[in-house]
Amino acid sequence: MRRQTLAQLRSLGFRSYRAYLLSDLWKANKARLKLRKSCWVCRSRTDLHAHHASYLNIGREQPGDVVVLCKTCHRGTHNLAKHYRLPLETAHTSYKAYKAGTFVPTRKPVKKKRRKRM
Repeated sequence: MRRQTLAQLRSLGFRSYRAYLLSDLWKANKARLKLRKSCWVCRSRTDLHAHHASYLNIGREQPGDVVVLCKTCHRGTHNLAKHYRLPLETAHTSYKAYKAGTFVPTRKPVKKKRRKRM
């Protein structure tokens, strides 16, 4: 998470992103946005999550700032972003391409460090 985003959250009275996600303000913002009822990637209608596609308007999100993803696609989006060092703001579009078989990485994957055995 960027320092600017954390500064915005602190100016709204939140100590962390998690505190914001647990707040009544976030619940009200989600309700106001009238989020779609299916996953943006796979169209699943179960276990839906709201994924921030942009943090610019955090605390006063606009309709394009939040994307609805099912739990599986949300986890996959974050894993793909971590593996290829993608910005979370665009990772959901890369994950949709990945699921469709059309994803072309622009960066090399992050190699896992192996632990030395003693």
